Amino acid sequence: MLFLGRCLPKQLGPIRVRLQGYIGKQPPSAHQREETLMTRPAIRLFFAALAAGFLGHAASANELYYSDFDANDGGLTVVSGGNVEQPWVHNGGSGVWSVNGSENLGAPSFSGLRTPPAMVTATGPVYFGGRHRYSFEYDGILWDGGQVRVSVNGGPYNAVPNADFLSGGYVGVIQGNNALTGQEAYNGDSPGYANNEFQVVEAYLGDHPAGTTISVEFLGAWDEFARGQLPNWEITEVVIADTGFVPEPSSLALVAVAAGGLFVGWRRRRAR
Repeated sequence: MLFLGRCLPKQLGPIRVRLQGYIGKQPPSAHQREETLMTRPAIRLFFAALAAGFLGHAASANELYYSDFDANDGGLTVVSGGNVEQPWVHNGGSGVWSVNGSENLGAPSFSGLRTPPAMVTATGPVYFGGRHRYSFEYDGILWDGGQVRVSVNGGPYNAVPNADFLSGGYVGVIQGNNALTGQEAYNGDSPGYANNEFQVVEAYLGDHPAGTTISVEFLGAWDEFARGQLPNWEITEVVIADTGFVPEPSSLALVAVAAGGLFVGWRRRRAR
C-alpha cells in the first residue's frame, strides 16, 4: 500500500494539488486530525492522482501565492536578529530556501523567511501548504526550533496554532533560550531527513474577508550553543490559497483512472 503525506520527493509535483480537498472546510478538531482521509472521496481521488503523477499543475485552488523556488526566490524576504551566522538563503540550483542558524555564538539568534503579502480574493477560509525538511538541535531537550507564523494586513507575525495544522504539525515545546522558548515548534530531524525527503505541511490560517493581505513566516530560532545537522531547515515549495477549485476537464479523467488503479491511504499523526 502506498502512503502519501509522510514524504514527497521534490519531483512528484506541487503541494497545491494537496490543498484541493481542504478548500472550504473548517479547521480540524482533535478528533478530525486523527481521521483517515480515505473516508473523504474527493481527497482520495486527488491523492490517488498525485501518487500516479497525473495531476501536476492541471488543477489548482484559488492561489493567492505560489512558488517552488526553481526559477527565482519567490519574492521572499529575510528578517534576522542576534547576529545570526547563517540566515535564510535561496539556492536556485536546487530550488530551495535554507537556513543554518548559529552555533556557539554565545547568544540567542533567529532568522525569519517571509512571503510577500498575498491578497484574499474570496471571503472565507485561507490555507497554507508547503514542503520542508528540518534538523534542529535535540538531545532529549528541544533546544532550537522552527515555527510557521502568519501576519494579517501587515500586523505582527503570530504562530499558527498546532490545532490548525491539517498535516505536518509541530513536535513539541522548545526549551532552549531563544525566540521560541516555551512555544510549540519543529525540532529534531524530520522523517526521512537523512534521505533528503521533504515533508508535507498544511495549515488553516483563519477566515478572512476579501481584500485582507496574508503573509507567512518561517521563523528559525537558536540558543547560544550547538545546532542540528545542516541544513537546519529547508523549504522547497509554498502555496497560500483561499476558496475555489475548478479542475481542467482533462484532469478529471486522469483522476478517475488513477483512483481506479490505486488505493492510497494516509493517517495523520496527532499533533503533539
